[in-house]
Amino acid sequence: MSHGRRRKRGQEEEAPENHERWLLTYADMITLLMVLFIVMYAISVVDKQKFAALASGLSTGFGRPVQVLQNDDGILSQDGSNQQSTQLGVVGLDVGVKMSKAVQRQAQNVITKQAQAREAMRKAEAQAQYDTFEQVRKEIRKALARKGLQKAIDFSYDERGLVLNIVTDKVLFPAQLAVLQPAGRRVLDAVTPVVRTLPNDVVVVGHTNQASARPTHYPSEWELSTARASSVVRYLIARGLAATRLSAVGFADQRPRYSGRAGIVKNRRVEIVIASTLGPESKALLTQVAREAGSATR
Repeated sequence: MSHGRRRKRGQEEEAPENHERWLLTYADMITLLMVLFIVMYAISVVDKQKFAALASGLSTGFGRPVQVLQNDDGILSQDGSNQQSTQLGVVGLDVGVKMSKAVQRQAQNVITKQAQAREAMRKAEAQAQYDTFEQVRKEIRKALARKGLQKAIDFSYDERGLVLNIVTDKVLFPAQLAVLQPAGRRVLDAVTPVVRTLPNDVVVVGHTNQASARPTHYPSEWELSTARASSVVRYLIARGLAATRLSAVGFADQRPRYSGRAGIVKNRRVEIVIASTLGPESKALLTQVAREAGSATR
């Protein structure tokens, strides 16, 4: 009986060790060397036009220029061997050019699909915010209707968000002043309960008309428009809006909304902007979504 490894009772006999496994590794190495020499021989005869096409395709596929060292004589010497064009070299370049074009097409398809996915995601975000703003708009309109002030606010959308345009003439402020009138307080009382429940920031923007007369109680239209915006902000804070959500801006007469005689009255306005929470690219789509829904301006 052999003194080698003994098998325990009930245990399967171990498979004998294969001492010729190195032949598989050797055969793989020989195969790879053969492929290497074929590739080297294929690129030794270069068709310049196809070589240039290959380099261009690789540059596009990798997204940056690919520099390939080359000279007029190619890899082989000019002793006649380089002048004997072989079918193998041409086939190798053809395969390289086709592969590079395929990679380029695949990369372009991936880039296009990614861009479409991002656009769809931004459009969905803009649509969701528009739906929320529409609910806010409807609630404010109902509150105004209960007070008989249906025409006091003109709603619109832009990249800033939902804009409540309130004409100041005979509604918010007397001429040349920034003191809230009773009618203006009633308008803000209808707006405040709805806006107070939102997480959005609120920007109050004051505008004056382009009349030639200078303000009586302020150095310029800038101070008057800013004072009116600040008056609205103070009133909203007194009605429970958090001061950290509010800001006041004045643009004087530099951003008219209407032209002609109508502008003398309608450009004297205050905008209450319920700010969008979207990113810059999605904000740009908010107006588009509102326009497609037919409510860019109401």
